[in-house]
Amino acid sequence: LHLLYKNDFQKFIEYNIKDVELVEQLEDKMKLIEMLVSLAYLSKVNYGNTFGQVRMWDTLIYNHLLRKNVVIPPKRNTHKSSNFEGAYVKDPILGAHNWVVNFDLNSLYPHLIMQYNLSPETLISEGLPRELEEIRMSVPGVDGLVNQSVSLESLHKHKMTFTPNNEFYRTDKQGFLPEMMQQIYNDRVKYKGLMIETKKKLTKEKDRTKKRELSNLVSKYHNMQHNLKITLNSAFGAMGNEHFRFFDQRIAEAVTTSGQLSIKWIEKEINRYLNSLLKTEEEKDFVVAVDTDSVYICMDDLVK
Repeated sequence: LHLLYKNDFQKFIEYNIKDVELVEQLEDKMKLIEMLVSLAYLSKVNYGNTFGQVRMWDTLIYNHLLRKNVVIPPKRNTHKSSNFEGAYVKDPILGAHNWVVNFDLNSLYPHLIMQYNLSPETLISEGLPRELEEIRMSVPGVDGLVNQSVSLESLHKHKMTFTPNNEFYRTDKQGFLPEMMQQIYNDRVKYKGLMIETKKKLTKEKDRTKKRELSNLVSKYHNMQHNLKITLNSAFGAMGNEHFRFFDQRIAEAVTTSGQLSIKWIEKEINRYLNSLLKTEEEKDFVVAVDTDSVYICMDDLVK
């Protein structure tokens, strides 16, 4: 390009014009620049910081707590003590499957943070009542909880949740992380609903000017809900990063192991239901694959 600039400046200009046109066409279709600008304004960070989760979520939390007159702790150097457990991925059942359906859990990790009230200030590691210490000492893990090998009735009495990585969280007050997840999720649902409503109006509208206005509104609402979805789903990326101000391996592992518990319980119940429905002579595994928040079920026997 430098030689082209020196030897044929007119060609160089035409080449650049074509590049700009291609970028504009890509932006019209993908809306990536618009998305990055929206994320930057939503999170109050520099444009470059939208490519990572740590700075974005650090700023989101800072502003959320500032509105409550809460001062965030100074950043400290933290390191993972070991590689923590990740998501559950089942080895696929090999072979040809004709009728396969897929179900997935909606925003699994954010919902787990809400469900178990996972947050730095709700984690209780000491001074537990004897009943809860007994649960901890039994170390049920994911499989023990799936098979209900330990009673968790005392959790409600003591206003606690228990995660498969053997940690307890208080529920008498909502943590700031679950609160933020709830707010962002509710906002996303609101904008997605507005997008769907506006799309319906657009299909019925005949006036060109109004159609253009409605089309712009659809694009606006879509971008808003999509940006909120990205923000919501990027939370765990920050939480599991040792350079994050609020990093705590116990909380990060609480999310992943709780995700394992959810999807393994679903896998177990689907197999139990289909074996019962089809009255199989031998216990059959209908779940041909599992990945993090999704199950893939072979329905061949049901279709036949």
